[in-house]
Amino acid sequence: MTVSIQNNLLRRFFRGRNSAEKQFLAGAISPLVLYMTFWTIFPLLWGIALAFFDYSPRQTGGFLGFGEGNPFVGLQHFESMLNFTADAPLEVQQFHIGIRVTLLFAVLVVPLNLLVTLPLAFLIESINDKVKGIFRTLFFLPVLAPSVGVAIMWGFIFHPQRGLLNAIIGEFTGKLVGVDTANVDHPNDSDFPAHHTLLRAGVPIVENVVNLADLRVSTFTFVALPLRLRGASGSPIRAVALV
Repeated sequence: MTVSIQNNLLRRFFRGRNSAEKQFLAGAISPLVLYMTFWTIFPLLWGIALAFFDYSPRQTGGFLGFGEGNPFVGLQHFESMLNFTADAPLEVQQFHIGIRVTLLFAVLVVPLNLLVTLPLAFLIESINDKVKGIFRTLFFLPVLAPSVGVAIMWGFIFHPQRGLLNAIIGEFTGKLVGVDTANVDHPNDSDFPAHHTLLRAGVPIVENVVNLADLRVSTFTFVALPLRLRGASGSPIRAVALV
């Protein structure tokens, strides 16, 4: 009953005048939600769980490694954190040092940084627009340069005609792919992945090749003679093997 109500609510939400915008929004947000779940929420919950176990990756345990060799200790770790005596364990003393350094940074470094950066920001806003643009370019260049570099490398690798990936595919598959079947893809696959991959790499496809057993050699020169068609994406050919 609950599942049926949830499905009806989802259908009602994705219908209506703005259904396309809602579907686009859901598709755009879903990867971000999965990313946040995997890299933020799950590690946070994992860290909270570790706080209640004497856990070591070298020990074996039960579910998710907890229990058995990694026993449950309850609030023991939290009690150790509050041990400020001189005979406290070394890791507890190091934890207290880390807390003091963090508080010192928050109390001293952050205000000092604001004292320098805020007057500098007001000064930059009051100067000439050209100088302001130069400063912003120099300031944000280290932030944007890696993203631009990744985009250039991505385009170099996946370029439809001159990409590195297409060159590698061409080296392994040769300059042409021929099959003795009606389709280089699975007949039930309407997406034609092999066609798209090979043709993007500049590798022509020849299908329905026959009489291969009559060649009796493994190396020969293949000649494909297509019809002279204008505006066509394919053509019947006369296939010739020079042995």
